[in-house]
Amino acid sequence: MHLGGFAAWNGLLLALLVAGCRDAVLCRRQFSVMIPAMVLTLTSGWGLAFAELGPPRNWSWTVNAMQSLGIVMAVVTLVLRFGLLPLLEEAITANDAEATTTGWSRINRLIAANLILASIILVISVTGQ
Repeated sequence: MHLGGFAAWNGLLLALLVAGCRDAVLCRRQFSVMIPAMVLTLTSGWGLAFAELGPPRNWSWTVNAMQSLGIVMAVVTLVLRFGLLPLLEEAITANDAEATTTGWSRINRLIAANLILASIILVISVTGQ
């Protein structure tokens, strides 16, 4: 369940970046699937940590690092969906080409940053313990 959520969350991010989502409605749909995957990933990660290691004081630095980076990824995902995407939709509605281009650029940069964080989490999970 945890790995499935992680794969869905990051797979949808990668799809947005690679496909170059140029339709704000389609992006909103992607995020409506991505956010539950994000919640599943975070909650199942905490569940696994509690079940296997007990209270947080027993968690290794790798678990804390993955947890922290996952929270940062979640914040970035929420900023994308509820911050930048509505601004982009306004720019598209107003036919403001410059603001639309800037909006897509910002969204793509944050998606790329999230994927870099996901890669770091993956490296930590494979090599960290």
